[in-house]
Amino acid sequence: MVYAASGSYGGTSLLRALAAFPGRHLLPGDGRWPLQPVAAEDLGEIAARAAGGDQSGIYQIGSPRPMSLREYQLAWRRWLRIDGSGAVAFPESLVSLQVAISERLGRGPVGETMWRMLRRGNVTAPEAHARLQADFGYATRDLTAALAATPSQVQDRWQAQLYFLAPTLRLAIVALWLISAVAGWLTPAATIETMAAHSPMASLQPVLLARATAGLDAALALGLLFGWRVRWMLGLMGISVLAYTLAFGVLLPAQWLDPLGGLAKNLVVLPALAVAWVLADRR
Repeated sequence: MVYAASGSYGGTSLLRALAAFPGRHLLPGDGRWPLQPVAAEDLGEIAARAAGGDQSGIYQIGSPRPMSLREYQLAWRRWLRIDGSGAVAFPESLVSLQVAISERLGRGPVGETMWRMLRRGNVTAPEAHARLQADFGYATRDLTAALAATPSQVQDRWQAQLYFLAPTLRLAIVALWLISAVAGWLTPAATIETMAAHSPMASLQPVLLARATAGLDAALALGLLFGWRVRWMLGLMGISVLAYTLAFGVLLPAQWLDPLGGLAKNLVVLPALAVAWVLADRR
């Protein structure tokens, strides 16, 4: 398992996010499995020395001592300066089901290979560390020492704690747009005409306009749900919300004072779309 304090991606991002969960960190299984994670910088240094040296053979590279997955998670939690050392352990069967679904869909940070690696343990032979130091004149660092050399910054906590919030926000946006589409299709024509009566919208064929915008909402929601040009979908959503807000705000100003939110909710929806647009770039 290779990690870097300066950034993460894939499975290491997931483990960091599990460690940063509010209240208690989350563990796949009971976290008993041993591993010897190695810093990317240490691995790079050894690779550079191997390229310029005359060593030969197969070397096992890991940290100086084994640690459990639970210890690994706690080390990252302390590094991120998040309070609490308690853990919530998820049954292995539940994690295996999630991994299987992700594998079939071709998505997800943890595949079958990493899950098998975690469960069987991922450690070096007892003499591997001493042999590495003797042949290359370099010793890999313990996780806590490597993290201590690079203190965490606020963006590290943001990245870890937004890991689960980003897809949740996207699904919430999809749900809102689908509900809006259904409402636009199912609202009776008489109700729409009554809302538009005595306003400039009465002459703009409000029923046809409501049905058309409902179709647009559904198309954007499905595009976002299936990951098709995500930033384009979010950008078009933002433009449509801004257009709705300006049009209805001018033509039906009473909507601003709707007790259930009406147009006022768009003051939150617009920045939420902007945040989702930023978070869409995961690499």
